[in-house]
Amino acid sequence: MGLVQVVGYGAFIVASAVLGVRLLRLWRQTGEVPEGVLGASFLAGGAFGYAALFAAAYQSAAGLSPAEVHPYTLAGLLGACSASLLIARGSALIFRPGQTWATAGVLALGAAIAVFFSAFATWPVDDVVGRSRVLWATFMTASLSYTWSTVECFQLHGLLDKRARVGLASPLLADRARLWGLAFGSVVLMYWIPFVDYLVHDPTLAARAWVQTASSLFGLSCAGAIWLGFFPPAFYRRRFAGAPSTGPNA
Repeated sequence: MGLVQVVGYGAFIVASAVLGVRLLRLWRQTGEVPEGVLGASFLAGGAFGYAALFAAAYQSAAGLSPAEVHPYTLAGLLGACSASLLIARGSALIFRPGQTWATAGVLALGAAIAVFFSAFATWPVDDVVGRSRVLWATFMTASLSYTWSTVECFQLHGLLDKRARVGLASPLLADRARLWGLAFGSVVLMYWIPFVDYLVHDPTLAARAWVQTASSLFGLSCAGAIWLGFFPPAFYRRRFAGAPSTGPNA
């Protein structure tokens, strides 16, 4: 695994850990469910999940047997699935509060993920092709929550941006919605790029170098969007200083 991949994945893991801790600290202060849900999701998926998958990839490249790598892969998959469900629940609470279809969607996603995860956990380790199919079925089902969040964030950004132009919303808040959309969209691409490679490539082989590089770069993009959205430096905030706004977050 090259330096670009390590930097990209590493930045995503570190940013997710920092953001998760900060959101959970905010949740302790406010008691609001969305902060707790999103904070836990970043720790479960971005920090724990990707760290475990990174360890699995490293050990596999080092020549360890599939049986020895399996616990790390299973742990990473558990973290990714937990984060997906937390993100889906957060989207329902933040964007669609009280809407029955959103709650039903979260439950349906949870049921599908549970079925695929259980199948992977009990699948014969020596059946490499079968395990990879179940693994990707689980991952791509989990990616649906990030796709949903991406759409919701960009829709919110469009609404807030229109209001900000006439001074009825904070331009910085509108930009945060855009950054969240970019972050979630980057995660979707982190799922889809290796998956497309899996479909056209020998499933018994590791992802090719350019696939790992592209995926890690989107991890770096996600990390950058997260930092700008939640820890915007002074020079970035100054971009919105002269814009009309009546909101408290300007």
